[in-house]
Amino acid sequence: MATASEVRNAVLVLALTLAASAVFVKLLAILRTVLWEPLRLKRVMQRQGVGGPPFRFLVGNLPEAVAYGQSFPEALPLDDDFSDFSPTVTPQYSLYFPKYGKRFLYWWGFDTRLVVREPEMVKKVLEGVKTGGDFERSFFETSLTSAFAGKGVHFLHGKKWAIERQTLNPFFNQEALKGMIEAMVNAAASEIHKWEQMVAHAGGSLDYGVETDVHSISGKVISYTAFGSDSHETGKQHYELQIQYLEVLYAACRGLTFWIPGYRRLPTKRNKLMAELDAKINGLVHILVDTRRDAVKQKQMSSYWDDLLGSMLAAASDGDDDAALEFNLASVFNNAKFTLLVRKALHKH
Repeated sequence: MATASEVRNAVLVLALTLAASAVFVKLLAILRTVLWEPLRLKRVMQRQGVGGPPFRFLVGNLPEAVAYGQSFPEALPLDDDFSDFSPTVTPQYSLYFPKYGKRFLYWWGFDTRLVVREPEMVKKVLEGVKTGGDFERSFFETSLTSAFAGKGVHFLHGKKWAIERQTLNPFFNQEALKGMIEAMVNAAASEIHKWEQMVAHAGGSLDYGVETDVHSISGKVISYTAFGSDSHETGKQHYELQIQYLEVLYAACRGLTFWIPGYRRLPTKRNKLMAELDAKINGLVHILVDTRRDAVKQKQMSSYWDDLLGSMLAAASDGDDDAALEFNLASVFNNAKFTLLVRKALHKH
């Protein structure tokens, strides 16, 4: 008969064996993602005559592309050969198209990407995306971007994507857009009035860069049509937090450790700061959504309004399960978060 000590030792050995097995299985899964799958896709594409730069473990072609982009001046002269800004905006394309032609394979970290510059093939890909069947966005892209932009329709796949797109489509049809004309006019009025005053003050003629003001008008249009004019202050706070979050994220992306699977889950100082900023951003979006819902519940408003937020709330069910197929409160939250990001990206000031 086994003693208590022998039983404890046996249990300990079993627990250690199970733990080691779990770690081994996890490591195999990670290696499959970051090494075996990229190399498998490389072999598949090579058999079809598609070349590209060499594969590098974990970092892919990021260092080469980033170094190439940084070799150009920050402001490219318009009167030179750089009338398009692709060398700095998408350095990987400017670097690899001349070397490998209209089709090539490269790696953004461990994410494998096939690039094509052939109209017929592009058309087939877009048709596949439209039907939601044959082509999907990469998990690498959506898992990184959705962390600060929400998991709205832009980042969904399959049936869930189809349901949310169908729900949101009526807001963007021709008749609905006609109803936004007044809001668009109001959004532009203050900037146009400012221009008129500046021109009059300058004696009837003025050279003035309008880029910043055009961004401002675009941001206001999205604000008024999507969330109503009462969202301005919330949107301003949201933008400031997003700027802080993106600055931390971009700094993290420049380090190779950031691309190691699981690193972003570690309680580092930077990861904690990103989690805090994300919680504040989510809190502001909740305020925007909850304020509208509470106003209707308390009979302060007879409806959710006819802007984008109101349309989403009217379509939402009472459930908030993000895995549910119906358009629900989680759907409202995620799409509102992404729209606020777009709004403030345009409305810089």
